[in-house]
Amino acid sequence: MQVGTFLILIIGCLLYSCAKASPIEDPVNWDKKKSMLLHQIADQYNPPSLKIGDAEKYYWPKVIARFELYGTNDSIANSWLEALKERSPFHFTLVGMARIMSLYPNAKFIKENKILLLKRVFERDDSYNAWTAEGTENHINMSRTSGYLFAQHAMEFPDEFPEAKEKLAMMKEWLQSWSKQIYQTGTGEWNSSIYEVYNMVGWLNLFDFARDPQVKAIARAVLEAYSVEMALHNSWGITGGSEMRGTGVNLDGSSATSYYYWLWFSEDIHPVNDYHGSGYIQAIHALTSLYRPHPAIMDFSRQKYTPGGSYCGSKPSYNFETASFVKQTLFIDSLYTLGNCLNNYGGFTGASYQMVPWKLVIKDSLPQIISGNGTFYNERSGKTRNPFTQTVQYNNVLIQLTRVPSNVKRMMENIDSVGEWWSSQSKKDLSLRFPEEIHKIKKNYVNLPDNRNFKNGSYLNLPITADWSCTEGMYHFKYNGVQIQVLSLNPKRDTVYYSRNRMIIETSEEYDSICGFILEVNNASDTLSQSSFLKTKDDQVEYITGKDEVIRVQYGSSGSYIEPMVDWGYGPVVPQLYSTSPPFSQPVWEKGEGYGRIARMWVDGIEENHAACNPVYSGPGIHWENGRIKIWSNEEVCEIKYDGDLPVFLN
Repeated sequence: MQVGTFLILIIGCLLYSCAKASPIEDPVNWDKKKSMLLHQIADQYNPPSLKIGDAEKYYWPKVIARFELYGTNDSIANSWLEALKERSPFHFTLVGMARIMSLYPNAKFIKENKILLLKRVFERDDSYNAWTAEGTENHINMSRTSGYLFAQHAMEFPDEFPEAKEKLAMMKEWLQSWSKQIYQTGTGEWNSSIYEVYNMVGWLNLFDFARDPQVKAIARAVLEAYSVEMALHNSWGITGGSEMRGTGVNLDGSSATSYYYWLWFSEDIHPVNDYHGSGYIQAIHALTSLYRPHPAIMDFSRQKYTPGGSYCGSKPSYNFETASFVKQTLFIDSLYTLGNCLNNYGGFTGASYQMVPWKLVIKDSLPQIISGNGTFYNERSGKTRNPFTQTVQYNNVLIQLTRVPSNVKRMMENIDSVGEWWSSQSKKDLSLRFPEEIHKIKKNYVNLPDNRNFKNGSYLNLPITADWSCTEGMYHFKYNGVQIQVLSLNPKRDTVYYSRNRMIIETSEEYDSICGFILEVNNASDTLSQSSFLKTKDDQVEYITGKDEVIRVQYGSSGSYIEPMVDWGYGPVVPQLYSTSPPFSQPVWEKGEGYGRIARMWVDGIEENHAACNPVYSGPGIHWENGRIKIWSNEEVCEIKYDGDLPVFLN
């Protein structure tokens, strides 16, 4: 064992009193998985060229794995460190070196190059810097958590880095503010199969290496919050439910987040999709960290399927300007999970391109994923916030409606004009905040998608492995003990085709008319009544479920919207510690007819209140609201209160 690993093990054992399990217990086969994964990363993974822009994202995990297995004198790992040491780091590359420098302080390379590596961090003053970094939420998380640790290291060299103490204090202020904020509202980049891990890894570093016990406590609170979200949405190794940034039906268990589900929550020795792609290499942060989710979180992740239940939740708009902006629902069964979200995002810019509005995951050796959306964009994976598609969910029923207005081309001309103005404002103010940016080609200005086809249509994307049949627009599917009934609102205009081993059902209508699907999911053993639907006037649909519940949905044709801010704000002309809105601004968008985003829904005559301010998460075994998280399973309980300056761990 390396000296760095030994030190953090000793320190962590003293600090992490929350873990109640005996040290000799290994309920998730951690030791076996760790050994296998270290060898996979160190010996089998082939990183890309050293010449790409973020090579360290792929090489630093392999360096850590080789140091763990073969010692810090390993010639291969040291050759990569030597080749990349002069480069200017940014988010993905900062967070990896923060772990290497902290975990192996006595490694020959670190001793000889520590000042050089720190200089490369401190000399960067553009928007990729480690203290006032801008970008997406995961970029900021990786940069600023790393900035704290690099400032901590730089305190050893006061003559070289006189500003280190100021940077350390500045980052602690941000850590406290951001962590307390997410306990109140949840995160902006919630439940992301792609980026959840990148949001977490910097906090793992702080938990392991911050010398300030308050910062360690803050890091632990953030990690437990992320772990609660992951435990809830983990669907047999696949991210279940809606996502702010995901891939739709495409990743199939090979996202970085999937490997954390496996490490922390699964008893299986092998990951759900073996070692596909490169996502698994980011598990090196968890493998070499002392952090483990609280036993109550781990138990909940495994036990939630039985008896299952219905969960609600909410998230803020991306930069926290509006709390409970996104409303979430998630239904968990022993054989499937179904989740949806409602929000007033416009869907006109690339900021919501990776949003996954809804998803069905079915238990299998490799879980099956079903999703859908409108056809306004040339995208069929289920991702993207479609401007004219609205979805609602009631337990095991999902209703998807699309209605493109006849004046859509005039609307888009206005959207493009406003978006281009926004882009020019963002570019101008960014260059004032970070003068170096004007000399670089940086494409983070407002992105207006060019894959529009203006079609008024809806689709579903399903695996081809199902047994299925169709009679007059009523489709019946069977997957591994699950039965799915799909009703098309426009059966005479349906088409079925196959693409990339997926089955696509697509329907369409004339402008100003609704089209779409009603999807009901049940266990194959359930005895159900015959479902039916009635398409009524005024863009309403009424559906009677297999359990004789009456669901009525009104498409919301009129309303207002905003776009996700991401890193496209304007207004400030000096670097900001808090990348929030305000002070950042976006244009005032058009509103009225055609700009509605949220459908109304009644169940047995009672309207669902979509305007209510929901808890971050609430349902059987979880309640997260007003700065307090409580999760319980069997006899284990984890409760954290964070409504003061620092988190309080109640058990």
